[in-house]
Amino acid sequence: MFDDVVDLAYRVVKVLRDRGIEGDVYCEYTREISAECREGKFQTASSTEEVGMGLRVVIDNRIGFVYTSRVDESPSELVDRACKIARLCSRIDKWRGLPHPEHVPPIPDIYSRELAEISVEDVLKNVNEFLREYEKESDTFSFWVAELGTSYTKIFLTNSEGIEATYDETTSIAVMEVNARKGTYVTPGVYEADYAKTGLVDLVKVYNKAKEKARSLLDPVKLDNEKIDVVLTTKALAELLSFTLKPMLTASSFALRMSPFIDKIGEELFSQELSLIDDATRPGGLSSAPFDDEGVRTRRNILIDRGKLCNIISNIYWGSIIDRDSTGNGFRGGYSSTPGVSYTNVEILPGTVPLEEIYNTEKPILLIDYVQGAHTSNPVSGEFSVAAPCAWILQKGEKKPVKGVMISGKMYNILKEAKFTRERETVLDHTLPYIHIEKGLINIVT
Repeated sequence: MFDDVVDLAYRVVKVLRDRGIEGDVYCEYTREISAECREGKFQTASSTEEVGMGLRVVIDNRIGFVYTSRVDESPSELVDRACKIARLCSRIDKWRGLPHPEHVPPIPDIYSRELAEISVEDVLKNVNEFLREYEKESDTFSFWVAELGTSYTKIFLTNSEGIEATYDETTSIAVMEVNARKGTYVTPGVYEADYAKTGLVDLVKVYNKAKEKARSLLDPVKLDNEKIDVVLTTKALAELLSFTLKPMLTASSFALRMSPFIDKIGEELFSQELSLIDDATRPGGLSSAPFDDEGVRTRRNILIDRGKLCNIISNIYWGSIIDRDSTGNGFRGGYSSTPGVSYTNVEILPGTVPLEEIYNTEKPILLIDYVQGAHTSNPVSGEFSVAAPCAWILQKGEKKPVKGVMISGKMYNILKEAKFTRERETVLDHTLPYIHIEKGLINIVT
């Protein structure tokens, strides 16, 4: 099935070269297995396969795109359709051209044959083990949703400039939301997620982590001090960065004149403890890939180095508009879409604050595990106002849960003064330390 699509891609590229047209063909095969439980019970399981290709042509610096899942399509007709669309599109004056062949080293630990060939029965076995574990304490804990899924993807890309590149990847992801009960009180839902690239995520381990965190939220107290330091865990920090800073460090936000950081590359804008990196070459990373969906070799992009803004991420299209090269961040949502500007594995380098120091602080600190409503943030100003349902007061080695609070602030002001922990955690495609925010930089409402 995939071989037939690749064969069609070769024939399409031959037509492109014969006609002297710049273009590329992206082929993708995906096999997915998913199992879902809701409100304490098994809900559904499914296995799907999909294969197709997307054709992009460039005529007079105008881009046309078509896609198909049929292998009996005429290569000439596909090219004709894409060219017709291109002639209707706006011209990109500084189009930088599709990439040429270069050495692309493989990324370790992003594929395993075992996970590629896993069966629905193997996934359901893991789900059933989780449900048996859950039943042991179902009077104390409940879950709204628990999902376990796997995917196997084959990518092949070829273009008129001579690129022929391919790689395989596998992924397993588990997500869960768990509540704890005591009498009539029910804790807020505790969200946990985990992934693996070469094996099946153990849903029981994810459940146990969420369960113990939910248990620690029982018997909450009201926060009586709204002017204290705040510490955000990796999960909370990742959520806020994804809706404030990250969207503004992209070529698309620069091209659309939305980013507050236009003309500020090279300036020291943040705390010297902040070094932000996007790295698609990380072995075993959730979003690792040897090349992006335009055929550009991926790399480790340093965006902020000890507080200095150094770079932004880009694909070919948006990079051309602002006259910048692609950083290898041109990824698609599938064969039926054109490449956008996408982050891969995001990390902040370790800071200077020992995590032990935070947990044994003499003065009280509000620890927040995750936030809700970050999507309502204003990325241009960096302003946010979110709920923090999963939070504790830390002081002298004690950890007491607090009733849900709201926090608000300006992320860019916070990042100017921020301190980070030495220790880091990985939550899906983010590897981040905790961030320590001094009182006065964040507003707390109980």
